[in-house]
Amino acid sequence: MTNRCTAQAGQHGKWRTMVSETVEVAFRWRLLGEVTFDGLGKLLFPQASAAPGVYRLEVDNDQASVYFGEATDLHQRFGRYRNAGQRQPTNIRIQELLCRVLSAGGRCRVSVAEILTFQTGRSGARLDLRLAGSPGSHRERGYRPGTQRRHAVGAQS
Repeated sequence: MTNRCTAQAGQHGKWRTMVSETVEVAFRWRLLGEVTFDGLGKLLFPQASAAPGVYRLEVDNDQASVYFGEATDLHQRFGRYRNAGQRQPTNIRIQELLCRVLSAGGRCRVSVAEILTFQTGRSGARLDLRLAGSPGSHRERGYRPGTQRRHAVGAQS
């Protein structure tokens, strides 16, 4: 199955002027595997690359749900769900949900977005979720790399 998304991408510069561009991304979900418990009873995620990406957690229990997120490093993101710190409420919430579901016999599948095509009006544009350090980037607006965004649409794997 191929998914197509069109989105407006914008960035605030030093003078707070909005630059807007239409971007079209076609992608498919590539299954990495299932989340299980290791021998110590901790969450064990399927192997993931250290690359940036968009992921999907499909949680199947008595009430099925899907969680979408983006990360600058997929391997680290899943490691944070496994070892959530006290000051990481989203990681704690996801960890507790997955532990509860798996303990009750439910399942959780992990998939990553695999880009098929990426089109924009500019020549030479590329898709890069790292964004770090650019003027008006997430760092200036208080956005931390790896923070969840449910509207994310694609990534390089």
